[in-house]
Amino acid sequence: MLGYSQPEATLADADVPLSNLLNACTFYVEYNDALAKYPQFIQNLLSGQKKSGYRLMELWQPSEELQVYATTLAQMKTAPAKAYDWFRVPLADPKVPVHVLAENVIMLVIWPRRVEKTGAQLTDDYNYDSRAYLQDPAATLSANQLPPVLEVTMVALAQSSAQRMEDEYGSKGLVPPPLEKVNCL
Repeated sequence: MLGYSQPEATLADADVPLSNLLNACTFYVEYNDALAKYPQFIQNLLSGQKKSGYRLMELWQPSEELQVYATTLAQMKTAPAKAYDWFRVPLADPKVPVHVLAENVIMLVIWPRRVEKTGAQLTDDYNYDSRAYLQDPAATLSANQLPPVLEVTMVALAQSSAQRMEDEYGSKGLVPPPLEKVNCL
């Protein structure tokens, strides 16, 4: 899962003339029924049809709903998992504004890297948090900064392979066996 903030305001209410606000965006792979993500009128047109599969998804948090900085340092020290509530809580809401970016994507791996190949790595487990120095003062390589390079690996199935998986699992209401998780936040 990759999350970042951008300094261009995207507001739920587009009539509010504000600039230089932060938005949060995250990407993840999900196995779902695409029909459930379509508007209601399309669901009505395609009722009875089901199209399950893996998809690359995107979650946007408009500026007025930004939760990235909602967790305090004290909360992070007592419950480190709360640092990820900025995306976990919205994703638990069935009405969360997510978008399908690509079909048949079964894996997305993002590895924060340094530009130079020598010296300390930014991470050896794919986990990068720019606030880590708040808990561990020695973690200065990531202090309040994005990684200089992101090495991205994405694996997608050919449509024919995705159709075979749909025939094998989706038509029976089953979910394919989970892929091996590299890093589960």
